[in-house]
Amino acid sequence: MSKLLRSSGTGKKVFGVILVLIILILIAGFIGISFAASNSDRIFKGVKISNLSVQLEDLTKDEAMTALSSFEEQLGKKKFVLNYNGTTAEFYGKDINLKVPVSVVDNAANAGREDGFFSSGVSFIKSILGMEIATIDADLTYDKDTLKTYVSSLIATSGAQAVSGDAQILDDVIKVKKGHDGMTPKYDELEKNLFATAGLLDNTSAINVDVEIQKAAEVDFDALYNKVYKKKSNATYENGKYVAEVVGVSFDKNRAYTEYRALLPDGEMEIKLIKDVPEVTTENLDSVLFGEELGKFKTYYNASNLNRSSNLNLAANSINGKIYAPGEEFSYNDVLGERTAARGYKEAHVYSGGEVVDGLGGGICQVSSTLYNAVLLADLQVTERKNHMFYPEYVEPSFDATVAFGSIDFKFKNNRSTPIKIVASAKGGVCTVSIMGKKEDDEPTISLYSKVISKKEPVSITRNDPTLEEGKSVVSQNPVVGYVSEGYKIYKDANGKEIKREKISSDTYTPTNKITKIGTKKVATPTTPVPTTAPVVTEEPPTTPTPATVTPPTPTPTPSTQWPTGWDTPLNPDYKG
Repeated sequence: MSKLLRSSGTGKKVFGVILVLIILILIAGFIGISFAASNSDRIFKGVKISNLSVQLEDLTKDEAMTALSSFEEQLGKKKFVLNYNGTTAEFYGKDINLKVPVSVVDNAANAGREDGFFSSGVSFIKSILGMEIATIDADLTYDKDTLKTYVSSLIATSGAQAVSGDAQILDDVIKVKKGHDGMTPKYDELEKNLFATAGLLDNTSAINVDVEIQKAAEVDFDALYNKVYKKKSNATYENGKYVAEVVGVSFDKNRAYTEYRALLPDGEMEIKLIKDVPEVTTENLDSVLFGEELGKFKTYYNASNLNRSSNLNLAANSINGKIYAPGEEFSYNDVLGERTAARGYKEAHVYSGGEVVDGLGGGICQVSSTLYNAVLLADLQVTERKNHMFYPEYVEPSFDATVAFGSIDFKFKNNRSTPIKIVASAKGGVCTVSIMGKKEDDEPTISLYSKVISKKEPVSITRNDPTLEEGKSVVSQNPVVGYVSEGYKIYKDANGKEIKREKISSDTYTPTNKITKIGTKKVATPTTPVPTTAPVVTEEPPTTPTPATVTPPTPTPTPSTQWPTGWDTPLNPDYKG
């Protein structure tokens, strides 16, 4: 019994050894096969090209390239027929440069070897057993533009592409053209059918061309309306500039759309633009904004005093036409600038140190005072004003406004809700200033009242003048009464009834004294001229001639107009206003 067991155990060991050897032999064989297969460039049997009638199985890469080249040559001779609604177009493969990419051979050679060494061995065994290893799709290449040319020959070329509706905006009309629908071939489907039939070399490939309708884009009348629409707006004056009016533009959108829908493809129509012209334009803006006189005042001057007249004219021209929007402030000194000869100002009578003298810019305070009265009558807000130290006779007491560059200014603010415009002139002895604007509803009328509280008479002063001949006298400064006064604005309604009375200032004017200059310059007594030749001596001695008596001339009174009282530029440092 033990012998049998021992004999049986030995047999098992032998069988085991043999089995191991067989396995090792198989493994070694598989490794050898895998090594040979992975290093071979031969395409496995069982590798198919799905869409080409060309066999690349069991061929080396070079043999496969030769076979593929031969196939391509035949492919170029293959006939294709496109069909669209019974109309056909023919071409050959070479006409569209139909090719098989070289990558087909590479893909076939790599099929079964993608996963490395051992996968090559497995694929080799499958090929021996006649099993399928891989199926490869050959993505053909071709000239797409050329193919599209053939396709276009089948359908109406002019209608192949959709044409959108269009609108052209002109001055008075909009020209609208309706487009037409197009037909777009289904090129993806066409290409699929081309590839599916290209590989069948022995047959003519008939390919139907399918299309889809491409709707033409219509004119968007909402967008067109928004593009041309302009809201009407009147011309205005803003931020110191004229802003032009905007003419309203629109059209009947519903009517235009109805007419458009009735058009045939490629039909045309015109839409008439509706223009809405505003009431206020740049041409009549001034008459609207500045068409009413809010306040006007005049003063008078001696036009024969040319220098002073020139200064008044220059100052009036400087402020003429100035426009101020609501809230803006006017400054007389800012507008006129410094009064210099370079700016055109001339020497004219001014008051300095209690006397009338000549100075640059004499006369400009008459313009500021005239403006002051016009501003009061227009009920504008005076923000800075000072009366003269001595009363100027061209306005009533308390209604003058003196200025001195760098120290004294006249200012006012436009406290109205609309712009105002200054219109000023000085010519022919009349200085006129008007404030133009737009009156409010039920706006009261304003008048000015000067109330004299007291007067102070001037005194006469006599001064010796060494530059004036003895016995002569000249009045160098005419007398002007001094005042203590108050200025009032009186408001009245449309019926002339007084609404209120407003005191605007209390002023004091020092009297202007009369100054008479008396000449103290001695007049030399005339003597007999000495002859240049010796006198003839006679027997009778010559008598001594009696000197002639010289009677001094009667002084001629100087007219009061020589020193007009319109002085108004306090140049001296001690000037008090």
